[in-house]
Amino acid sequence: MGLALFYLHERKILHRDMKTQNIFLKNGKIRLGDFGIAKVLDSTKDFANTCIGTPYYMSPELFKNKPYSYKSDVWALGCVLYEMCNLRHAFDAQSINGLAVKILRGSFPPLNQVYSKNLRDLIGKMLQIKPSNRPTIVDILNKSFVRKKVIQHVNECLSGNKDQLAPTDVDDMFADGLRE
Repeated sequence: MGLALFYLHERKILHRDMKTQNIFLKNGKIRLGDFGIAKVLDSTKDFANTCIGTPYYMSPELFKNKPYSYKSDVWALGCVLYEMCNLRHAFDAQSINGLAVKILRGSFPPLNQVYSKNLRDLIGKMLQIKPSNRPTIVDILNKSFVRKKVIQHVNECLSGNKDQLAPTDVDDMFADGLRE
């Protein structure tokens, strides 16, 4: 998902609806989908203003009706990673107002200690209230423990049998820019 966000952000695109329900497995490959509310920015320093997305994954700046940018996608990815680790939403409440309060305070239950300190720290940084305190997607991909997995993934994509890497359907023809 980090590589998918890197690809989008390099092209000045905000996904704006990163959540577990928009992550798909197809033929053993992970896919990011549902670009229905994605937004193309004019420049890398541009901001969006529309309050949009799924509340559990919405960043504090969205709840404050403030301009937002790529760091909102990083927040949502942090929420996804948290959910994958703890099998529940990082921020949960009985009402939208209660949810907003928790998100604006940045208060979420700690991650399960079974996960590495590196991963727990990274998710904590991704869920910082101030966007300027969150890492960029490049910062995330350059973390040594993440970079190691990215390199492993890229090598697996590049070292397979050529026939296996040939596109088998339209989705595969356009989704795997790593081969190119």
